[in-house]
Amino acid sequence: MPYTKNVRTAEFLRPYADALYAELIRRIEGGEDRYLTSIRRKRYSPNQWKQAMLYEGEEYIVTHAKILAETGDRERALEILEPLKPVLEGKISEFNELYVDLLAQNGYTHLVVPFIEECVHSDAVTPEMVDILRVDFTDRNPGRSFKDYLGSLRSPDYVARMEEKLKSQLIRKSGVPFRLERMAGGTVSTEQLIGKVVVLDFWATWCGPCMAAMPGMKMARDRYAEEERVAFYFVNTLERGNEFKEYVPLVMERRGFDFDVLYDGVSESGQHGTTFGDFGKRFSMSDIPQKVIIDRQGDVRWVSSGYFGSPLELANEIGFIVDYLLEE
Repeated sequence: MPYTKNVRTAEFLRPYADALYAELIRRIEGGEDRYLTSIRRKRYSPNQWKQAMLYEGEEYIVTHAKILAETGDRERALEILEPLKPVLEGKISEFNELYVDLLAQNGYTHLVVPFIEECVHSDAVTPEMVDILRVDFTDRNPGRSFKDYLGSLRSPDYVARMEEKLKSQLIRKSGVPFRLERMAGGTVSTEQLIGKVVVLDFWATWCGPCMAAMPGMKMARDRYAEEERVAFYFVNTLERGNEFKEYVPLVMERRGFDFDVLYDGVSESGQHGTTFGDFGKRFSMSDIPQKVIIDRQGDVRWVSSGYFGSPLELANEIGFIVDYLLEE
């Protein structure tokens, strides 16, 4: 936490990271708890134990690799990631992005594009990884469609399962009328949006998953930049303190996002960070981040809570629902 929140430097934390990693490896190799789980007794073979412990220790190992790389030990950073690679099977985008970066830093540039292509198989890539693919593809294939190429890399089975899951999540509920203040000035109201598919992202500046999801939401929004029948709004809610309108624009600027931000109204209690604003409460919301997609008639058709770590997967999920509702 001191590292990810930028409270302590990598140099300061390196001895602690080394010690934590050494203890994790000792437990993996020792296997003294190999026959126990937190829920029930369960037997593991030595290899099963190693795989399970690597999977559970993924966050520690990735953070340790970042600290190693930042303190100049890039070769060691790549080395400790290697055992994780087959365990995660290319499905964790944070790991994949770091692995790609360390491949390049260690001179294995010829392995970068093939690895990213494998990761697209299950949508586990970041915008930065997509940009690497785009530059490489455009250089090698001038005039060809990068979008078609990127789509061809996705697993047909994975795409089919994802689309069936998303179709099963479709609902139809009466929309919630609203008029919300825009960060950029003025207001946005329900009446202005009839005839459009509207994507709402409920978020707060203090919410880690909310901020982590924003690169994926930017990818989704950018796909429809020229589509007048689609609108994206980022509804800021649950902020702590009444001066949130002063610091929300600063957070957006610092993060490099140019989203159309709406402010959820002050809740009845007048306290931010404890209860949702009026709009969120009328949606019966219970958590953030939460995505809500409204169809062209103003009905709520899809609701999703949480963020599961892959920007491209999120963008593709949003894109599938939006396209479905445009064609409906």
